[in-house]
Amino acid sequence: MTAFREGDPAAIAASKTRIPLGPGSGVPDDVAYGVLYLASDESSFVTGSELIIDGGYLAQ
Repeated sequence: MTAFREGDPAAIAASKTRIPLGPGSGVPDDVAYGVLYLASDESSFVTGSELIIDGGYLAQ
């Protein structure tokens, strides 16, 4: 969300309703675990991919 919209409670509430996994998702740890995975040996066969961490927002 842009800084322009961050100060608009109605815009924040509306965007949260469009996240399939619910408004409880989207904490910094969600991104941190993705980064941890990509930095680990578990991702040794992952190349040239995007790891989209958005609570399913783009899957709609």
